[in-house]
Amino acid sequence: MRLTRPFRKWPLLVLGIAAAVLFTSGIPAHAAPKAKNVIVLIADGCSAEQYTFARWFKGAPLSFDPYRVGAIQTYIADSVIADSAPAASAFATGVRTSDKFISVGPHAETISTVPVPPEDLRYRPVATVLEGARLLKKSTGIVATSRVTHATPAAYVAHTISRSNENDIMEQAVHQGIDVVFGGGRRLLIPKESKGQRVDGENLYDHLKGWGYQIVENRGDMENTHSGRVFGMFAPSHMDPEIDRPRLHPDQPTLAEMTRKAIELLARDPDGFFLMVEGSQVDWACHANDPAYLLSDLLAYDQAVAVALEFARRDGRTLVLAMSDHNTGGFSIGNHASNKIYPQMKVEAFLDPFRKMQASSVRMWDLINPDQTADRVKTVTRTARITPSARCSARNTPTWAGPPTATAAATCRCTPSARASLPAFWPPPTSPVCVPMPWVSICKNSPSGCSSTLRAPSPMAALRWTRATRQTRW
Repeated sequence: MRLTRPFRKWPLLVLGIAAAVLFTSGIPAHAAPKAKNVIVLIADGCSAEQYTFARWFKGAPLSFDPYRVGAIQTYIADSVIADSAPAASAFATGVRTSDKFISVGPHAETISTVPVPPEDLRYRPVATVLEGARLLKKSTGIVATSRVTHATPAAYVAHTISRSNENDIMEQAVHQGIDVVFGGGRRLLIPKESKGQRVDGENLYDHLKGWGYQIVENRGDMENTHSGRVFGMFAPSHMDPEIDRPRLHPDQPTLAEMTRKAIELLARDPDGFFLMVEGSQVDWACHANDPAYLLSDLLAYDQAVAVALEFARRDGRTLVLAMSDHNTGGFSIGNHASNKIYPQMKVEAFLDPFRKMQASSVRMWDLINPDQTADRVKTVTRTARITPSARCSARNTPTWAGPPTATAAATCRCTPSARASLPAFWPPPTSPVCVPMPWVSICKNSPSGCSSTLRAPSPMAALRWTRATRQTRW
């Protein structure tokens, strides 16, 4: 689809989008009524290969599989490879723009298949679908696991020639009057002298509070919010990777929880709403070639889409669009190393290494720093400062006897309710839910939960785990 002119009226954009599919009770798109609500969900940096991987791991279709209707090309005005900023800007505005641009017209230099833009479009702010929704008196919302000023959410709420202008993007987001904002980026609301990162000295929290916004910073406060406008900032910068969240900050909500609460609040508007939800960190996982990170965040996104679909089926007048903006990392199932064995690859042999991965490369790197040596890598994987409390949510008061050593053992018990706080990708309860690799586990499953005795692995086992998780790629 080649778009060279901005959509200036939201109803026109709705008509264009509605040609895709309306997720109601089996109603074909061409026979569907006009949508009252629109929910856009974007898995950043993701493509067919990652979805295939996630289906194998999940052991079932993804939530949106029954509704797939096609594919899109996401090249941008000046490159055959799309950055998140211009890709999201195209989704938000209908205008194909230039690299790093946020919802402004492209510059004059384009690739051969894209016409040179007219002068009156270059660098010009172009209206977004979220801004159009506000003109129609609809409520609006943004949900992300990155900073809400990052490229994809920024494209719906701001206009700038560089995605790096996050101070400016946050100020525009605050002044947009968005009804619900959930994600990371608290430091961009606060001036430097108050330990934030605003360089203009403004405290945007003061503006929000003065306009009647409720400020929430954890899952509990979010769940206890039932009406009104809300700004939820759950981390100073980005939120945690889903695989690490229960261990590092179990009070951060999941993407599905944020999506459900946003829909609950926005759906109170009789005029309808527009909501954009981003699975932000799938992109970063693919950049890092980190399969554990990828699986956990992509399946967390899958759960968020399921929440949106559940609401749409009940509501009957909600359009749901689930899509990606570009691919990242050249992910594939199999590579040169599997050339000789792929004809005999069994499902369990394929999936078992990934089931043993218990932390993102981001978390492992944090544990290794600042001593970036092979010995430190071995120490981290051998002593596993990633403790069993990783699998028992703090709010479920797990029993934990301290970090295991090469000679000591430790025990962790998870109740069934604790499983709800585990990463979205984690296998069903029949698996030993308390076990943080690379520890060797002896585990008994019972109706009351899982009791695991954890022992340190041999150095060779730790090394195999390290290679399997690609932590040695640094």
